[in-house]
Amino acid sequence: MTLVEGVIASLVLSLVVIIAWRLFMTGAKSAELAAWHTKCQQQLRNGLKLLRDDIAHASYPSEVGPTAVNITRPGFGFKFHPGQVMLSDGAASTALAEFWICRPTKAGFGTGEDDPGERIHATLATDGNTVRYKKEGAVNPAHNCDRVLFDEVDYVKLEGPASAPAEKASTCAIEVKTVHKIWKQSGVIERTVAKVEVDVSAGL
Repeated sequence: MTLVEGVIASLVLSLVVIIAWRLFMTGAKSAELAAWHTKCQQQLRNGLKLLRDDIAHASYPSEVGPTAVNITRPGFGFKFHPGQVMLSDGAASTALAEFWICRPTKAGFGTGEDDPGERIHATLATDGNTVRYKKEGAVNPAHNCDRVLFDEVDYVKLEGPASAPAEKASTCAIEVKTVHKIWKQSGVIERTVAKVEVDVSAGL
């Protein structure tokens, strides 16, 4: 083998190695991106399902007596921040939604038969580029929570009527998008619609 042939063979071998390396890196990137998409879709779906289920249980404080039921309405509806809220690291906190999940109080049935009821206050707010969901006031402490529902969020979008119709039933649409912190062009969007049985207002 001459020196020229050796140089040519080395160049061909280097070219093959470079092509193989690039194919490997492209495949690894695609696999990592697919795994990220799957993980984020699962996180967004689970978080939105939790929100949808809780919002569907939004209710007013009430007192059940032997002859009547009294329901409190003012201040206990469903409030939300209308439109799209952009999130980023270090951004100021923004309230996204607030509502109450209440259990009736029994009164006037005699000593030892009163039910204390409960008023669970639920809030959804941004915290930098995360979205936190908080519930407090439950009789059973296990029903309270303060957790990050979504992380690495690009935006949260809430849509709904300015006020609910007369029958106090309406809907609120929630959309969340999260983006890959390295490949910014890649994102996942999930959306859900929750039925609300109390006054709805774009008051946050």
